[in-house]
Amino acid sequence: MVKTPDTQAHSRKHRSDMDGKSQRIANLLEQLAQEIRGNPPEALRFGSRELSPVEMAIMTYAERRRREQTFGGGLFGEPAWDMMLELFAAAHQDRALSTKEVTIGSASPLTTALRWLDVLENEGIIRRFPDPTDKRRTFVELTVSAYEKMNVFFGGTLNARTPN
Repeated sequence: MVKTPDTQAHSRKHRSDMDGKSQRIANLLEQLAQEIRGNPPEALRFGSRELSPVEMAIMTYAERRRREQTFGGGLFGEPAWDMMLELFAAAHQDRALSTKEVTIGSASPLTTALRWLDVLENEGIIRRFPDPTDKRRTFVELTVSAYEKMNVFFGGTLNARTPN
């Protein structure tokens, strides 16, 4: 594909939009992490605070966004892990995320994020399902097995609450 001034401008605008959306998500996650720190549920001991597995995942995601802000984007690309962190937190909150929300949360270009969603689905880590009220939209969630593995990874137990 030949890059014309129009496609280059569009590409810069897309990157700028993605950076802005990633920043807003990071800010929201940081606010949530601060709120959770002030009122921790039954949890794992972490320094002087107690954090549950999902709180650790939220903090991990927020730290990754701060790391990108400090050192610049492109150095630490792990879109699949970012998606899994975001989906783990959403499942804990009984929230469904649209494909668009997950791709934005990955902090990677749209086509890269979509390829990683395909990989995660083929590996049995996520499942996609149509929005029952809007057939144009698709939701994404961790499979029960992946949710349990994330919970164990972040120090929880298998009898912790699993997604629907």
